Amino acid sequence: MGAYPTSIQTPDPRGSTQIALGSRSNHWFQALPPERIGLYGEYDHHGLQKRVQRALIERFGDRALARLAVFQRGRVVILHGAVASQEQLRQMVQVILTLPGTAHVELRGIEYVPSPVTYPYGRPVLGEACA
Repeated sequence: MGAYPTSIQTPDPRGSTQIALGSRSNHWFQALPPERIGLYGEYDHHGLQKRVQRALIERFGDRALARLAVFQRGRVVILHGAVASQEQLRQMVQVILTLPGTAHVELRGIEYVPSPVTYPYGRPVLGEACA
């Protein structure tokens, strides 16, 4: 046993046992769990989810997250939806795993749908033979 007991059991005259917690046992509550830290360091039950969304938007842009949903279950981040490629998904998972509080990334129903091609001046001009 260590020098600092974490609990003391004292018998109750009525036959039950009472537990008195020592001063060293409440050290759990002195810091926030990393998965519950919000965007600004405050307690947020969905803090990891919000930090993941922000990191993915900063790295891949708004369009990458338009078809992708991010969920949180404790220290597990869940991705569901569509991404542009398997390589993009791999990079996203790498970014997520660097965030404090992330233990695992689950992929649910991920589809690979390439982003639509956008042309700077509208539709491409086809040759007259095709028109």
